[in-house]
Amino acid sequence: MEQDKLKKLYETVALVNSETGLTEVLDRVLTSAADMVNAEASAILLIDGSGKNLKFVSATGPAATEVKKYTLPVGKGIAGWVAQAGETLVVPDTSKDPRFYKKIADDLEEQHESMAAVPLKVKGRTVGVMEVIHSSAEVQFGREDTEILEAFAHQAALAIEKAKLYERLKEQNRNLKSALSAKFSFSDILTKDPMMDQIIETGRMVAKTNSTVLITGESGTGKELLAQAIHNESPRADGPFLAINCGAIPENLLEAELFGYEKGAFTGANFRKLGKVELADGGTLFLDEVGELPMALQVKLLRVLQERVIERLGGTEPIEADVRVIAATNKRLEDEIREKRFREDLFYRLNVVPLHIPPLRTRRGDIPPLAEHFLKKFTKTMQKKIAGFSERAVKLLTDYPWPGNIRELENAVERAVVLCTTDKIEYKHLSLTQMKELSDDRIVCFKDAQHRFKRDYIIKTLAQTAGNQTTAAKLLDIQRTYLSRLMKELNIPNG
Repeated sequence: MEQDKLKKLYETVALVNSETGLTEVLDRVLTSAADMVNAEASAILLIDGSGKNLKFVSATGPAATEVKKYTLPVGKGIAGWVAQAGETLVVPDTSKDPRFYKKIADDLEEQHESMAAVPLKVKGRTVGVMEVIHSSAEVQFGREDTEILEAFAHQAALAIEKAKLYERLKEQNRNLKSALSAKFSFSDILTKDPMMDQIIETGRMVAKTNSTVLITGESGTGKELLAQAIHNESPRADGPFLAINCGAIPENLLEAELFGYEKGAFTGANFRKLGKVELADGGTLFLDEVGELPMALQVKLLRVLQERVIERLGGTEPIEADVRVIAATNKRLEDEIREKRFREDLFYRLNVVPLHIPPLRTRRGDIPPLAEHFLKKFTKTMQKKIAGFSERAVKLLTDYPWPGNIRELENAVERAVVLCTTDKIEYKHLSLTQMKELSDDRIVCFKDAQHRFKRDYIIKTLAQTAGNQTTAAKLLDIQRTYLSRLMKELNIPNG
C-alpha cells in the first residue's frame, strides 16, 4: 500500500480510537475509502434491529442525502447479497449481474456500472456493508481496491463495536445507579402523627448536613425508608445509597463485605473486591441492625467515622472514605454497652443525631391511610378491583397491636387482597383474629391450635402465589383437590 494511503489508514485508526461520535467517524471513514479507490459514490449500510433490512447510514456522491431515505432487504441487491453471504463482492458490470437491484439507482437517476462491496464484521458477525460505485464499466475495482476497502471496513466495524459497547456501559451505569440509589423521599412517609411529623422535620434539617444519624425503633417501623429520605434530600443525593444488614451476614464474611479485600488476602481471594464503604464513596452507607456488629469490626467502623479511612483485608495502604453513615437498630445500645457488647465510643460517634420511630400501635391514626396505600399497591399488581375496607375491617386494623409494625400491616393487606372476592376487604379476609389469639398466652386445645396453624399457613402460602391454588398446592406438596377441601374446611375464601 502506498505511503499516502497508509497515512490515511493510520489517520482513520486514530479517529476510531478518539472520542468522536459514531456518525462522524463513519462519514469520514467512508469518504477516505471512496477517495482512495476513486469511487464516484459510496455508502455504508447497517443491518437494523430486526436483522432483516439494511439502512443507509452514511453516503457520498451526488445522491448522498436522498439515498439515506431507503432501506434494502438483506439478501437483495449487491449490498444485500454481501450482508447475507458475509463475503466481498466485485461487480465489473452491473447490467450483467442479476443480483443488482436497479430500483434505487433508477429512482435517484444514477448510473451504476461497476461496484465493489465488502462486509462490516464485528466478532465474526456481519453488521453492515460498505459499497463503492462508479458510473462507467471502464473503471474497474481491482484486488488492491478491495484490500483497501476491507481495511477501512474493519475500522468502521471497530467504530460500531466501540459505540455499542459505550451504549451498553452507559445502560449498565444507569442500571447500577438505579440499584444503588435511594427510592424514597420524605413525601413517601405517610403519617398524621405529630411525633412522626417532628421526626420528619428533624430529618429534613439533618439531611442538609453530613452528620451521622442513629435511627432507633422496633423492626418493621420503616427505619430504612427514613434513611433513604434523608439521603435523597442531602447534598449527597446524586451519590450512591448502599444498605447492609449487619445481622444478616455471617461474622466471617461481614468484614470483607464492609471493607473489601485485596487479591490473595485469603484462600479464594482471586481478585480485588471493593467493600460497601468504598462503593458508597460520595454517598450514604446505611448500617441496619448496627447493634449486631461484632466488637472487632466496631473498631474498624470507629476509624471510618473518626479518620474517614479504611483498609481492605490484606491491604496495608489507608484508603480515603468520603461516606456519610446512617445507622439503625431495634436494640437499646445503652444496654448493649453495659453488657460489654457495644463500644461506648462508637455509640457516641453514631448517636450524633438520634431519631426514634415510634411503633405503629402508638400512632393508630396512621393505620387507615397506610392500609389504603398498600391496598392500592397490591390491587394494581394483582389486577383486582377492590374499593376499600369495610367499617368492621377498619376497626380490626386499628384495634390490632401490630407487633410487626408497618411490615406486618403490609403483609396482612397483601394476604387480604389475595383472599378477597368482593369489592371490599372484609373482617374475615384479614385473619387478624387468629393472629391475635395465637399471640395470646392462653393455652388452647391441640385441635384448635392445629386448625389455626393450618389456616394461617395456607393463607400465607396463597399470598406468596398471588392466590394461584395450583402453585400453592405444589409448594405445600399436596394435591390440588386436597387443598380445595382444606380451604373449605378451614373457611378460607376461594379466589
